[in-house]
Amino acid sequence: MPRQILSAKREGSPANSNGVLRSAQDALLWIAAFSFALGLFLSLTLLLRDLPPTPPVAIGRVTIERASKLRDYTAALLFFVIIAPATIFLYRLGTKQLERDGRC
Repeated sequence: MPRQILSAKREGSPANSNGVLRSAQDALLWIAAFSFALGLFLSLTLLLRDLPPTPPVAIGRVTIERASKLRDYTAALLFFVIIAPATIFLYRLGTKQLERDGRC
């Protein structure tokens, strides 16, 4: 059986632990960026309160609660349009900030 050659990136070496720390930092940055984007989305959905309710057509939950299907569809559209670009933008902004502070 041939003997394995040990590389510089053994378990517990500084090179390997820096990679793990960088990966953990990136993961936390993605979570933070998504959280901020979600907060932006939830803040923008407050602007949808004034959309008119769906006109009554039959007896049902939407009619009784005077809910607005237009508000629901607009909120779904806002989610798909805002969350992904805002998350990517905020992640890149966070990466630039970390590089500027010398923490990467």
